[in-house]
Amino acid sequence: QPGLRLGLALALLVLALVLARSWTATEIWNPLKASAPFRELTSIGLADTTGRLQIWSDSLAMLRGHALWGIGPGHYAVHLPAYLEKIPEVPYLLHWNVRTGDLLMPLRPHNDYLQTWLELGLPGLFSLLWLFAAVAWMARQGIKAAWQSHQPCRALLIAGTFSGFAAWAVAMLFEFPFHMPASALVGWLCAGLTVALSLPAVHCRPLRLFLLLRTGLTTLALVLVLTGLAFAYRQFWSDIYVHQSALAAADQDIEHSYRWIRNAYAHTPWKAQAGASKARLELLLDRPEEALATSKAILQRDPHFLPALWAKGVAAGMLGHKQESRDAFQAIVEIYPFLPDIERYRRFGHSVVNREMRP
Repeated sequence: QPGLRLGLALALLVLALVLARSWTATEIWNPLKASAPFRELTSIGLADTTGRLQIWSDSLAMLRGHALWGIGPGHYAVHLPAYLEKIPEVPYLLHWNVRTGDLLMPLRPHNDYLQTWLELGLPGLFSLLWLFAAVAWMARQGIKAAWQSHQPCRALLIAGTFSGFAAWAVAMLFEFPFHMPASALVGWLCAGLTVALSLPAVHCRPLRLFLLLRTGLTTLALVLVLTGLAFAYRQFWSDIYVHQSALAAADQDIEHSYRWIRNAYAHTPWKAQAGASKARLELLLDRPEEALATSKAILQRDPHFLPALWAKGVAAGMLGHKQESRDAFQAIVEIYPFLPDIERYRRFGHSVVNREMRP
């Protein structure tokens, strides 16, 4: 159709203009004169970027011992510190502010397939790849049948929705759109539309086993949705309490800040950062017994969490438990030897504890 050909020609022309503007021969041979899109595309291995190669290297070290069954859903950030490079090429990937207690570190490996393999093992990775391959097969069958039945609009719709799904799947190689709610919504919506538009072209009888299990699968899906909503409710209120705690702390109202963060940690006890903030405030309020108990509870679930190790070392030092304090600071030295002020933790003295305790 003339209109269809004209539309495709215009789309290709726009794409060519964009590429010509961003990636020229001069930029390829002279990166110093490259535009921002080209620099971002070719900077994956440079030390002044987000350091994905460093993150992937540390993640692959973790994979060597957990390739078959994985480490468990959501456990990547828990296990990563034990596999960090002792002399990292990109040291600012982990930043610890001892004065404020803020810890910045990779929570995901910037590769959703790698994270799925790490957390769910080979069964989880193969299931994900099989699902994506099924969507691609459905799209191929649907486009083929639409062209054969002289339905070019339907074929283009399938191609468009599948292109959106494919872009989402490719982005998972370098980012984590699989774990971002907005991106995941778009990706799964494109996958669903692709399958729905392609279904008339696929003539296959459903398996009897699936028909028998359909009720059970529907019930399981409903239970998972309700469980997710329950966790979302707790997470929602926890985030509000954390925000209120930060506002109270900014006003130097430590007592109210502690009450808010205590409520936040009660709603989401699996959030190590909320627990570490609670322990730090307990230290500021001269409650070392409570701070020690809080930090120990965090370390039972997250044994490498730096703020909890620090709080445990300080609280034990305040209580006179010298050996326990030394053990906590020694763990910091062994796990995080690249910290800028690591020599301060090698001394284990009360002078270090007292100086770092000043709010």
